[in-house]
Amino acid sequence: MKLLYLGILLVNLTFIMASYVYKINGINRSILQTPHSILETSIPLTMQKEEVTLYYDQETLKNNYEKYLDSELKKYTDDYVVSYYFYNTNDGGFCDVTNCQGVVIKVEAKVMLGITYKREMKYEITESNFYGKK
Repeated sequence: MKLLYLGILLVNLTFIMASYVYKINGINRSILQTPHSILETSIPLTMQKEEVTLYYDQETLKNNYEKYLDSELKKYTDDYVVSYYFYNTNDGGFCDVTNCQGVVIKVEAKVMLGITYKREMKYEITESNFYGKK
């Protein structure tokens, strides 16, 4: 009889661990494989000045990223928190709405049984062949 209870306990623990691994891997994959288009569509393209300064539109980025998370994370968790820190890449300090070339996005998601997934991603607009070089 004890062996039967031990077997049932082992099967339950196996299912719980499989569920945990499925959820944590899904959340991790969704966060780390964020499409670049979400960030790229948050950069307004204005050609009114001769010298173009690209920056993140804060509201557009927040809306796009949260819509993406809503669609991707609903399979794995319903309880998550996203926070943003926009900064200036020249000096690393806080920036106003029109010169934020960098953003740090922190995501905390409750997985199960009091276990929380935490991840911090850093995105910056940097010089490339298309921007910043003359």
